[in-house]
Amino acid sequence: MRNFYAILFLILALPAFSQHKIDVFFDFNKDFPNQTSVEKLKIWMDSNKNVTVYSLFGFCDSIDSNSYNLKLSAKRIESILQILKENNISLSTTVEIKPYGENFKHSENQSENRRVEIFYEEAKTNITIVKPKNLISKTERSSSKALEDENPESEIVRIPLEQQFIKAKKGDIVRIENIKFHLDSEEAVTESIPILAELYRVLEDNPGLKIEIHGHICCNPDTQDTKLSYRRAKFIFTFLRKKGIGLNRLAFKGFGSSRPIYKIPEQSIKEERANRRVEILVTENKN
Repeated sequence: MRNFYAILFLILALPAFSQHKIDVFFDFNKDFPNQTSVEKLKIWMDSNKNVTVYSLFGFCDSIDSNSYNLKLSAKRIESILQILKENNISLSTTVEIKPYGENFKHSENQSENRRVEIFYEEAKTNITIVKPKNLISKTERSSSKALEDENPESEIVRIPLEQQFIKAKKGDIVRIENIKFHLDSEEAVTESIPILAELYRVLEDNPGLKIEIHGHICCNPDTQDTKLSYRRAKFIFTFLRKKGIGLNRLAFKGFGSSRPIYKIPEQSIKEERANRRVEILVTENKN
């Protein structure tokens, strides 16, 4: 009976979701949706404020090379992401983004291939039966705590960079959370600039601090492919140099996927995020 109540509590305490999809179409060789789709998307956004987008898949027609189409698909996803953000549409913390070049089943109608698929969930109200705490066994409490710990949307308390670097010694590594880049690009997204500005302020306020920026990526079994991680580390290096941090205090390296926290291929989005990171090696700290 206890197990029955525990299962009933866990099932009914979770929100129920209805999964849906909307397609947004593009004109030939364009990375912004066509007028018809813009109007359709606006109507959808105005009518669906209580949804969460959890996947965005981008596609192209069969014209041009696979690499070109892959980049164009990624740009199409980026334009949709921007529109969703501007209209305050909720994005899942584990939103899946996947561009396709030629490796998908094409429609004979090329215009149908030039699209972005938006998958979303619409929350529905459930009646929640809460079992009183004094009736929950110790085992059940442990199970509930384990579920909370696995929740990817749990709040993470981020320690300010200033505090991390003050305690850091030569040879220590400080991992910077939440620096994100555009898909397959070395350019950081707008939301990451305040974090980079925080890193700049730390260096500005601590003139005896010297660092080496390390870029890491996920999901790539070719450990020799360091180009993207190198460019991302260089982006941060250039950002700090333009702000006035001396060249003698900065260095950067790209390690690709050669130093993963979790073994590749990763088994979850959580593992991918952990491997896709920026780390700062403290090479000197005389403050």
